Amino acid sequence: MHCSRCNKSTGLLLLRLLLGGIFLYHGITKIPMADQAVWFIGGAFHDIWLTFLSMNVWFWLLVVGEIAIGVLFVLGIFTRVAAVIAVVIMLGAIHTKGRGEAWFVDKDFIILILAIVVALVGNGTYSLQKRCCSVCNGSCASAEKK
Repeated sequence: MHCSRCNKSTGLLLLRLLLGGIFLYHGITKIPMADQAVWFIGGAFHDIWLTFLSMNVWFWLLVVGEIAIGVLFVLGIFTRVAAVIAVVIMLGAIHTKGRGEAWFVDKDFIILILAIVVALVGNGTYSLQKRCCSVCNGSCASAEKK
C-alpha cells in the first residue's frame, strides 16, 4: 500500500518530467530552423516594444532558456524559479500565437497552468535538490524553500 505522500511525490516527479521534456523538445527543435524562427520569435519581442536587444539575441535567449528550464525541471533543482520563468515564456507564447486563431493556444494554456502548479508546489521528494539537501542539511538550496 502506497502512502499519499509517496503518491504526491510521484505525481510531482511525473509533472516535472513532462514539463521538462516539453521545454527541452521545444528549445532543441528551434535550433535547426533558426534562420526562419529568428524573424518570427525575435519579431514577437519587438512587437511588444522590447527592442533593446536584436531579434537574433531574443531568439537565442529563448532557446537557451527553454533548454535550461527543461534541464532544471528534469533534475528537480530550482524548479520554482524555472517554473516562474516558464510562466513568463508561456504568457509570451500565448500572446504571440493568440493574435491568430484562438484554438492554436490551447496547449500553451495547459503548459501555463502546469508551470503555475509547479511554481506553487515545488520540487517534491524525488528531486536532485531534495537529495542534496538531505546530505548537506539544506545549505545547497537556501534559495528555494519548501
